[in-house]
Amino acid sequence: MQIRKLVGLTTIVLSLVLGSGWIFSQNNFAAKKKVEADADVQKCITDKLANSKLKDDAITVKVNGGEATLEGSVKVSAHKGNASQIAKNCGAQKVTNNITVPTKPAPTPGKAAPNPKK
Repeated sequence: MQIRKLVGLTTIVLSLVLGSGWIFSQNNFAAKKKVEADADVQKCITDKLANSKLKDDAITVKVNGGEATLEGSVKVSAHKGNASQIAKNCGAQKVTNNITVPTKPAPTPGKAAPNPKK
């Protein structure tokens, strides 16, 4: 009789433990990511760009519905990625990076490239 009670009690305890795990896994009680206002995200991005090594690059920022759109041009290709990371760190849910990086002109045909070994 005591074994039956022990099995029954164990079954109830396991059901409660496993059931509570399922409840918490459904994000009902989990902390939700705070959604920032578009104006706050845009101000954060523009402020961080202005106070970074990207301050001399021509980057414009627009935020709409949590999506940041970056436009303009940069002189260094790494700055394009840095701008995206700044936008994400400021709370942008999605980043569309339309920043361009000018390419170096190719040598013209018929004109030899300079020989640095002279």
